[in-house]
Amino acid sequence: MIRVPMSDKRSDNKRRFPCHDDEQPCIICGRPVKHGGGGGAVHLVEGGDCLVRINEPYDNDAADLGEYPIGADCLRKHPELRPYVYGPY
Repeated sequence: MIRVPMSDKRSDNKRRFPCHDDEQPCIICGRPVKHGGGGGAVHLVEGGDCLVRINEPYDNDAADLGEYPIGADCLRKHPELRPYVYGPY
């Protein structure tokens, strides 16, 4: 398990750059990530504070948020997260 290195600008970016139909906000910076547009998917847990690897057991269903995108730029800035990313988003 690893903590999500959230950007200080995440909330501002989510307001400034609203997502459209085929997009979701990046878990780090909040900018839209287009489905199939690069980056990858991560398994978000602990109410959104941490990531687990795809095969890592996680038993707290109430804090398991499922799959969310991470943008390609944020993934390049945070290579320590690469082991937690699976497949393209």
